[in-house]
Amino acid sequence: GSSTEGQVRFTFDANTSLLGDYFNLHTNRWEPFLVDAWNIKASVSRKYSNIKTAQMQTNLDVQMSSCLISFSEQLLISVGATSRMWSTYTKAEERTIEIMKDINKSDDTSLISLWKSSASSTARSLLVSAKYGVENNSGLSA
Repeated sequence: GSSTEGQVRFTFDANTSLLGDYFNLHTNRWEPFLVDAWNIKASVSRKYSNIKTAQMQTNLDVQMSSCLISFSEQLLISVGATSRMWSTYTKAEERTIEIMKDINKSDDTSLISLWKSSASSTARSLLVSAKYGVENNSGLSA
């Protein structure tokens, strides 16, 4: 083999350590989400695997420590409520956009009035359904 075969052309190493907290509304405090720092190490190298064909080889090595998390049931309730609220908001917004597109296409004033009323109703339904975005499934009194 050639003296350059297997010779490293470049190497790149990166290390990072992540920590994360969340705000617990039940205790009014920031609490750790990650129990320990989550360490991630990545290494990339590129070298000739066969100098005769000028074939290059790239190696990628990623190492991670275990990701240990800790959270209360309140966090799960909050995430679930946020998800339901976003879904409700998105549906109402999509309906309002559809109505506004129809309004822009029409010249009939009575129809435009009806569609505007429907858009207002959609917005009101968002506000009325907001209270149902939170469900307490933890067994604790809210």
